[in-house]
Amino acid sequence: MGKMKAYMMDLQEEADYAISEGANSAAEVIMYMRNSGMPHVDEHWVTKYYTKVDMETRSLWIALGLILQWI
Repeated sequence: MGKMKAYMMDLQEEADYAISEGANSAAEVIMYMRNSGMPHVDEHWVTKYYTKVDMETRSLWIALGLILQWI
């Protein structure tokens, strides 16, 4: 595996972990990743990724709410 692909996988893994630990914004995810010892954090990528994950999560909660209304 190339260095760039490994870096991107590490970046995503750290971002996912930060979110699962309760980070509530892209800034919190970035701060968590920096504090965890990641040597370089691509802030632009993290912001886009957090926004995508946040939108997907909200969509799932909305869909779940709609399903529960019909039960």
